[in-house]
Amino acid sequence: MAGYSEPKHWELALVVAEALCDLVPGDANAWIHRSFAPHALKRAVEAEALLLPALGRFPDEPTVPYNLACSVETSSVKFLEWTKAGVLRRAALEHRKP
Repeated sequence: MAGYSEPKHWELALVVAEALCDLVPGDANAWIHRSFAPHALKRAVEAEALLLPALGRFPDEPTVPYNLACSVETSSVKFLEWTKAGVLRRAALEHRKP
């Protein structure tokens, strides 16, 4: 995806990321990267909508709520909820390590 992240290629990056989500739906990184393109294009509502389903799909992935918190435009309450969720998920993952 790095080559498609040049400023003029965000639309193409979105197409590639959509394909990755279709090809490897169990890969959280595909879902996370898919939301980068609309975010870079200043389409935060679209970025949020694309990433929101990943919150339930990947409950142990702290990057999902963190990125949602970064892209949220609607309310500080959502920002705080998603930031807290990300911190709690990260803490749970760290606690599980041997």
